Amino acid sequence: MKSIVIFESVHHGNTKKIVNEFQKILNCDICSAVEAKQICFDNYDIIGLGSGIFHGKHHNNIFNIAESTDFKNKKTFVFSTSGTGNIKYNNKLINVLKNNNADIVGNFSCKGYDTYGFFKYIGGISKGHPSNKDMEKARTFAEKLNQI
Repeated sequence: MKSIVIFESVHHGNTKKIVNEFQKILNCDICSAVEAKQICFDNYDIIGLGSGIFHGKHHNNIFNIAESTDFKNKKTFVFSTSGTGNIKYNNKLINVLKNNNADIVGNFSCKGYDTYGFFKYIGGISKGHPSNKDMEKARTFAEKLNQI
């Protein structure tokens, strides 16, 4: 199966680290949301979308792709990194994708080092994340996607 992962990784490269783990297992194409505007998704069997979490939701560029694309029942998965690693942050993006005919086949989240806002004054939260354990969980998640 041909896969692509569309992502935004802004502050500390947390999300890019997870994307690299996905790429190792899925042997997928990867690109930023800006680059994805030039891509025909018809060529892909599985599409992943993710980013760090900003004010409780994914990066605006990821939402722009999700909102402007008819996924035509394409298999899609959502992922994120955040200071808390709360998977519930993915729900907003999942709902947008479902409204645009996506078939959600996976949902992944893990902690990422976070120095946004007042966290910078205390040295950040979730230092050392994504950790080796987080990376292993990302690989396991990708292996399950490979079996779809």
